[in-house]
Amino acid sequence: MSSARKVAANRRNATKSTGPRSVAGKLRASQNAYRHGLAALTYMRVPLDDDGKKIEAEIAAETDGSPAALAYANEAAEAHSILLRVRRVKRHLVERYLCLEDSETSDPLSSGQLTNTLLELFALDRYELRAISRRDRAMRNALKAIKKT
Repeated sequence: MSSARKVAANRRNATKSTGPRSVAGKLRASQNAYRHGLAALTYMRVPLDDDGKKIEAEIAAETDGSPAALAYANEAAEAHSILLRVRRVKRHLVERYLCLEDSETSDPLSSGQLTNTLLELFALDRYELRAISRRDRAMRNALKAIKKT
C-alpha cells in the first residue's frame, strides 16, 4: 500500500505531465502517428505485394510443405515487404534532401535540412531493424519446422 506522502507526490507529478496544452501543440501531437505509417505495419498483417508473393513462393518451395513451414514462409515474406517499404521511405527522404540541395533558392546546410533529414533517417532505423529481426526469426523458425519433419 502506498503512503499518503507517495500518493500526494504522484498526484503532483501527474499534473505536470499532461501533454501539450496549446492548440498548436495538440495539433502537432495528433499528427505524430501519421508521419509515415510504418509503426502500424509492425503489428498488423500486411497484404503481400508481387515481390512478397515471389519471396513467399521461393521460401515455400524450399520447405517440405508443412503448414508450420508455410506459415513461417508467409511471415518472412510479410516482414521482407515491410523492410522494402521502410527502405523506400528512407530513399524518398534522401532524394528529397538531394532535391533541396540542388535547388538554388536555399542552402540546405544553413537551413538545417541535413540535420532534419538525418534525424528522420535515424528514426526509421528502428522500423528497419524490427523488420529484419522479424524476417530472420521467421526464416529460422521455418528451418526448424523443416528439420522437425
